[in-house]
Amino acid sequence: MKQFVSEDMVIQFLLKSFSKGKWLFNVPALYAHYADILSWNEQSSWSKPALFLRGTASPYIGKAEYMDAIACQFPLAEVKGIEGAGHWLHAEKTAEVLDQLQRYINN
Repeated sequence: MKQFVSEDMVIQFLLKSFSKGKWLFNVPALYAHYADILSWNEQSSWSKPALFLRGTASPYIGKAEYMDAIACQFPLAEVKGIEGAGHWLHAEKTAEVLDQLQRYINN
């Protein structure tokens, strides 16, 4: 797998769905619907508070077009960054993620 994926965390994540020489998830369905999975479908806006946590080292959520989409669909959303975390912030910075979640829930 290292020939195709350079990040050890991604490999570890993928291997959780691999057993006895087979993938446990539906590879043909993922392949057929990959564009749908990656797309953003506009929905009616959520009029209640919402929290988005993002790793500051991740390219996700931080882009202007993503922030605009979040603001449009979640007008009361807060976006908080977890410093030094990438896409898997819950695994990389578990304590910080839990702290942010507890602060949000308790407010």
